[in-house]
Amino acid sequence: LTQAKNNVAALELMRLLGVCYRTAWRLKHKILEVMAERESERQLVGHVEADDAYFGGAHPGGKRGRGSENKVPFIAAVQISPEGHPVYAIFSRVKTFGKADVAQWALKHLAAASIVVSDGLNCFTAVQAAGAKHEPSVVGTARKSSAMPC
Repeated sequence: LTQAKNNVAALELMRLLGVCYRTAWRLKHKILEVMAERESERQLVGHVEADDAYFGGAHPGGKRGRGSENKVPFIAAVQISPEGHPVYAIFSRVKTFGKADVAQWALKHLAAASIVVSDGLNCFTAVQAAGAKHEPSVVGTARKSSAMPC
């Protein structure tokens, strides 16, 4: 279940294990539940890169962009190894990108003394509530920004 690129269907698991479909389905869901419990306690430590994001497609009507009622806000954060490789990733739904919600997220998902690098969005200064240091990295929108060291 953890190594498959596109997940594993219960039907495929049934064939692999030689059990009935109902057993394969139940086994798959129990394993996924244990995996979710284990990951819910994980805290990112060290160098962490974080960004705000929205999930949801385009719906007619309503407000567009940040604050749209058609989209779900979440924080994407990745712990980076000293060699610059991703180690762990956390994608967490938040109510808003307000400082109170980001501080609450940081207390749950960041270890103290972490260094959080994010864009210049003001709400990420709230990671300091968890004892983390915030380093904003504003790169701009021009093509030259992709050549910046950060």
